[in-house]
Amino acid sequence: MVLAAEATFEEKLHALPDLVVLQPEEQILDIPNVSFLGKVAGFFEPKFDPQFDRELKDPRSYISTEGLNIPMTYRIFNQEYFNNGNPMVVYNFSLFVPGHRGAELPSLFEITRLAREHGSAVIAITTDGYDQELTKEQLYSLKNFEGMAQRRLDLLEDITTQGQKLIVTGASLGGMMSYEIAALNSRKSNSKVSITKIISLCSSGHNSYAPYDLVKVFRQFSTGELMPAFKYLRCDDNPVNIFKRTLEFAQTVPTNTQQVIASSLIAYAILNSPLKKVEQMISPETEVLDEVYSSDSVSQPYLRPLNWDKAKDHPKSKHQISIVKGNHLSLLTHGLETTLLNLF
Repeated sequence: MVLAAEATFEEKLHALPDLVVLQPEEQILDIPNVSFLGKVAGFFEPKFDPQFDRELKDPRSYISTEGLNIPMTYRIFNQEYFNNGNPMVVYNFSLFVPGHRGAELPSLFEITRLAREHGSAVIAITTDGYDQELTKEQLYSLKNFEGMAQRRLDLLEDITTQGQKLIVTGASLGGMMSYEIAALNSRKSNSKVSITKIISLCSSGHNSYAPYDLVKVFRQFSTGELMPAFKYLRCDDNPVNIFKRTLEFAQTVPTNTQQVIASSLIAYAILNSPLKKVEQMISPETEVLDEVYSSDSVSQPYLRPLNWDKAKDHPKSKHQISIVKGNHLSLLTHGLETTLLNLF
């Protein structure tokens, strides 16, 4: 179903008969799971252009696929271009982003602004909605990485028209999702959507992690990211902007027991369910830009070129593997520049 540009939020929901709305955003601040810091940060959010701010304040769509019932949140930006035939950008958030706020919000704004210039809508999909109350069975299902990616693909097929072209991007877990969505889509004989491009930044899980790799990953996230994080926060000398960045960054960290458990289970899925041979599964028609960072143990830069060497069915002219200087948090700086340069 093609929705008119002026379609209301309720009309869009009625166009999705297989999806169930769980909560509008106005109710989110009343949920105990939302931290006091999150409420405070709401008063200090960076101001972007009026249209982006307005769409950011629209209710997020909380949906659950039948049977799994794992809440997932998404929001549509540049709604006047939704299903207009132009390529649509799918932005997959990384792991520690249980809601729409966080350190990736400025990146989403820049991507949305560029997409607007090209007449393209942006679908921003957050991590599965683990800030909602989940049963033990639902939490356990987060260990199935392929299942998480399949829910995203199902969502994209449900809300888009036949033959919709997608440009899928994301960093870290979001980069993994971009890969897996494209791989799952290529297996379908009558796929509804066409993924024309993937831009994956510092994605992990392409190989198994040996004990030594796990030690490096743990060291990186326990102490190795402290200085890069501090440099990111201080890259602007304006005290007000430093304070805003600090709040954005702090909100990427789980703030209650359930979020910690859910994040741990997803991390388990990342480390124990590598995307084996995923490069070989992606359609030969899909252009792939894969950027990893030399000091990022999570994305295994020493193994990624070997994976692509084995991708015999994917034309070398269609994929570009880049190993550049940086660490995992480079996704917020260099990674954004890469995305904007190659998105369209």
